[in-house]
Amino acid sequence: MIRLFHLNLLTVLCAAFLAVPMAQAQQQPPDQSAPPSQAAQPNGSPSPDETEPTDINGQRLNPDTRSLAGVQTVSLGVPALERSYWQPSFFVTVAGDSNPLLTPSTTSWTTWTTLLGALTVRANSNHSEFSMDYVGGGSISNDASVQNAVVQEMQVGERIKGRRATFSLLDQVAYIPETSFGYGGLSALSLPGGGALGLQPSLVPSETILSARGQRLLNSSLVEFDALLTPRATFTVAGGYAFLHDFNNSVFDFDNTIGQAGFSYQVSRQDAIAIVYRYNSFRFTTADATLLGNIAELTYARRITGRLAFEIGAGPEYAIFRVPSTTAMGTTSTTNIYWVGDASLTYDLRHTSLGLSYDHGIAGGSGVLSGSIADTVTGSITSQLSRTFRGDLSVGYARNEPLSVGATTATANPIFDYYYGTAGISHPFGHSVTLSLSYLSQYQHVDGTYCVGTVCGNTILRQQISLGLNMHTRPFPID
Repeated sequence: MIRLFHLNLLTVLCAAFLAVPMAQAQQQPPDQSAPPSQAAQPNGSPSPDETEPTDINGQRLNPDTRSLAGVQTVSLGVPALERSYWQPSFFVTVAGDSNPLLTPSTTSWTTWTTLLGALTVRANSNHSEFSMDYVGGGSISNDASVQNAVVQEMQVGERIKGRRATFSLLDQVAYIPETSFGYGGLSALSLPGGGALGLQPSLVPSETILSARGQRLLNSSLVEFDALLTPRATFTVAGGYAFLHDFNNSVFDFDNTIGQAGFSYQVSRQDAIAIVYRYNSFRFTTADATLLGNIAELTYARRITGRLAFEIGAGPEYAIFRVPSTTAMGTTSTTNIYWVGDASLTYDLRHTSLGLSYDHGIAGGSGVLSGSIADTVTGSITSQLSRTFRGDLSVGYARNEPLSVGATTATANPIFDYYYGTAGISHPFGHSVTLSLSYLSQYQHVDGTYCVGTVCGNTILRQQISLGLNMHTRPFPID
């Protein structure tokens, strides 16, 4: 009966997706589901000038004036909200999965039914900017050998602005059933709008190794204080705490205490430079090991509101790795100097948005290694293919090389190479319903044998096809 239910639901959704009107004689009316800043103006007033900076969704943008020495990445701009609002939405997805357990040996195809609810809140005033994105629900499998899953993700940010200073509170938490890198590539399994925080990759728990399916909790909590020294110069100090906990395999769970200070200077209206010092203290709870990092980085950024956001930085890292001594009481310390580097690019054309990022440095090991040297690359393209069809493509690659002996594998120092790719197309029906078709592929090769329980191998391959329905209301103003 369960398989029949999945088949019937998939058939109904496919039929709806194919029932696209052959022609549309009139242009659709303005989208009432858009945020208040995008909706038609009252009393017949004209809408904002089309020459003003906007993103691919038509949302008007203000310049991104956040400090380059802060904890957030540069962006195309900050949404120009005329009124605060909240907006709920609902997702239902049916997916076929070739390797639901994410093990080296694949099993037969399994289907998932995922039900999610989401909430977006934006509340701005003269002295404050507040944002919250939340999505929660679960996935039900038709295979008794595969456990059902719970999904809870939330990003919350509050920026309090004074005359010469700004104070920010930021938190990002996820309780998900899979490795976070590559998860959420399907339209129904991601924060609404992709979230609003945009934290620096080095400040969030690294989970870029594809590991066995199971619930895990990731969290990053950060505070930042920016003092405007001159109209061009800003001093920034920030700190926080992040952790990763895997409820099925906690061998290399870790937490990270973060401290950061820096100075940024606005060279011109569009160009800025910064020098940043960062302190990381990784503690691996079960392995009884610590990894201390001291980083100095020089960064350059160029921002053109609504069109271009580019950032690049590099510098040295002095690392101290401490593990329990095998010959005497106490610990053994190892020191080394590494290099860190990161770069990101977002470029928006009229109907297409391009994104590319790269990050290199010491990471937490993704719960599989007790620290690693990680290289991470991601790319994405979002394009409005026609007046009603939108296409999305994203790819990612991560390489993790262990810093020490101590992995849940049969070899001492395995190197993990993990690739993922997603492709999707979506079509709206009216102003409140969108249907999407998505494909996900994940592949990981290990330089050695990788064991998940009693199953061992050196490659993991997974494919997933999903059909999703997104239903949302219009935004509700917050008075």
